[in-house]
Parts: sequence; C-alpha cells; structure tokens
Amino acid sequence: MNEENPYFLIPIIIIGFPLAFAAIWSLVSFILSVVSGWSRLAKQYRCQQQPAGESLGHFWMMMGVVSYRGVATLQARPEGLYLSMMVLFRLGHPALLIPWSDIKQRGTAQSGLLNWMTLELGTPRVTTLRFPSSEAATATLGKFLSTP
Repeated sequence: MNEENPYFLIPIIIIGFPLAFAAIWSLVSFILSVVSGWSRLAKQYRCQQQPAGESLGHFWMMMGVVSYRGVATLQARPEGLYLSMMVLFRLGHPALLIPWSDIKQRGTAQSGLLNWMTLELGTPRVTTLRFPSSEAATATLGKFLSTP
C-alpha cells in the first residue's frame, strides 16, 4: 500500500478558503448590484464623496427585488438623495447622488406589519426603492420629493 502524507493539504486549505470566500463574496455583491438596478443607477449618478450633513442611518431597504437590511445609508440633501453601502457591501455598489428631479414618490403601502414608502429612481425609471416609512424619514424626504 502506498500511503501519501496529507499534510500538504493544510496550507492549501488555509490559503484557499479565504481566497474562495472573497471571490464568492465579490461575485454575489456584483450580482446583487445588477439585479437591484444599483449598477445601472451608478452609470448616471455615481458620487465620489459623501455630502456634508446628517444621514438617516443604516436602513432596511429594498431596491428592485433585492433586500438590503441595515447596510445602506440614506442622506437627504438639497442637491439630491445620497445612497451608500457599508464598506463590506460596497463592491459593485458605489455611492450614488440622485437629483430630486429624477426621483418620484409613489406613496406608501402596507406590507406585513410595516408601511413602506416607494420611490422611483432615474429618468426614465431605472428601479424602485422601498423602505419602511418612519416619521423622521417621511419628514426629511418629504421636503424634497415630488408626488405623482
């Protein structure tokens, strides 16, 4: 019987697992950006630096059919709606600054236990953005939004 020493597998696993995990993480992040519409928005509304001012915090939002739970930051500024992702989720999701003229409010709707505010993003419409409507978000965004 010829038994080989399996110890050569340990360095391969130690190096290979993190590389494989990073590759899969990157692939999933890029796929989500395409499916959600974020990548199409980025072609037109990419923003290089965050505007000054207070953000609305990390939101649970849905862009298209993709749910971003607590990893997105929204910021309402006079020049537009700023959207960014936490660092770990930023691959394929560059920061966006969408002018208010390219955002249309489509109202709120009850889904489950939450009221959701729905916005159409882009001119022509690229995707929809939905998030649980809170008093703070409604008041802040309501200053800038146009209704249909």
